[in-house]
Amino acid sequence: MGAHTFSVHIDGDITAEEAYNIAVEDAIYEYGHDSYNGTISTTSGFKILSSKSLSREEVKKRARQAFDNDEVEKWEAAGAIRTTDGWLFIGWAAS
Repeated sequence: MGAHTFSVHIDGDITAEEAYNIAVEDAIYEYGHDSYNGTISTTSGFKILSSKSLSREEVKKRARQAFDNDEVEKWEAAGAIRTTDGWLFIGWAAS
């Protein structure tokens, strides 16, 4: 079984939990319940990497840092980064 990185942005002034649930529901709707579907739905939840609202450039830097420092792993929690207009979730998806 393999893995690849993913990133999903959910717009809105909502909590990380609400945004994560939307992202997972969207992934399941589009790709099904397969535990190797290669989407955020293969993660075990999320952990907040930054709750401060970051600019687009800061978000890219923080996401790169999270992957470089192994802060997100296959089948583990996705990383959640607050953006100026929502939440970005990053991680490794089982495929």
